Amino acid sequence: MDLDLSSGVATLVVLHGHIASGKSTWVKDCAEKGTIVVNDDSIVEAVHGGNYLLYDTSLKPLYKSTEHHIIQMALSMGRSVVVDRPCLTRDTRARYVQLARSFDVKAVCVSMPAHTAEEHARRRFRHDARGYSLERWTKIARAHFAKAEPVIDSEGFDRVIRVKSSRVYRDGISESYRQLNIDKHNEDPTWGTESKWESRVVELARRYGCKSILDYGCGKGVLVSGLRKRGWSVTGFDPCTKDNTPPKPHGMVTCIDVLEHVEPEYVDAVIDNLHRLSLRVAFVVISCRPALHRLADGSNAHRTIESAPWWQQKLEERGWDVRIDKDHTYEEGQFVAILEQVNWKNRKKH
Repeated sequence: MDLDLSSGVATLVVLHGHIASGKSTWVKDCAEKGTIVVNDDSIVEAVHGGNYLLYDTSLKPLYKSTEHHIIQMALSMGRSVVVDRPCLTRDTRARYVQLARSFDVKAVCVSMPAHTAEEHARRRFRHDARGYSLERWTKIARAHFAKAEPVIDSEGFDRVIRVKSSRVYRDGISESYRQLNIDKHNEDPTWGTESKWESRVVELARRYGCKSILDYGCGKGVLVSGLRKRGWSVTGFDPCTKDNTPPKPHGMVTCIDVLEHVEPEYVDAVIDNLHRLSLRVAFVVISCRPALHRLADGSNAHRTIESAPWWQQKLEERGWDVRIDKDHTYEEGQFVAILEQVNWKNRKKH
């Protein structure tokens, strides 16, 4: 996103987007770079000792006043502020534009992409720490969609950035996590060098009549190199290595020991990207347990740790015909599957 908040010029950034639209993921990077972030949930938790479930509608004036004073103080200190809340109505956004004007700073609106209320509810439900049901999140999402007003140029923002879905999820990884993986690749020569599935990939490519193969999340390219030596047309893609050029569709896509490394909020988008890039079939290998490796910040290298049935359901929900490859599982806690495109036999060979 073309927005530099590290220049030292105070700016008030207002996020506009539904629940689970990528707002909080984006602001994590901002916070790590020193930008002040005000988040409605965090303010509620601060008032109630860290327990959001104690939210009280009668205390809304207190919540809003707390947020207002934080913004005022930060701007008076010359610091940029990002408002991490839906800001779905023009009246809500107008308050922040007016606040920016009172401090003579620029007001920028970052509008996140919208899908369906049901899709946003499903995303929020999957990563919910409050214990709400999917039905409750769906009701909330529908209420938000009913009152939402698109951002228009006449609202008074100095700049409006409209984030496209393809841009937000292009690589399926946040910038901070991407950097952690780049550092891991640089410091560990064995990181991303898996190659034991080469023969199985060749077998499947022949079975499904695929002429080209894309290794999605190729790491250091060991599998790509091995397949090329066998005469296959292979492309490697990995947002954390030099092979980071967005790829074109291929007959077959391999995604080996990758999906467990994807941050939960990006899992759907990455699976959708695999679906878009595969013209006939995909082959996935997913670990269902914590990694042995840790990244530089001390966190486990696996970001989405789920069971094999969870992964199967997830892949089927995103449109894949899933065929469990039980005969080719090398270790416990591993999900290995062949993902077929619908009517793949009727598609032109690629």
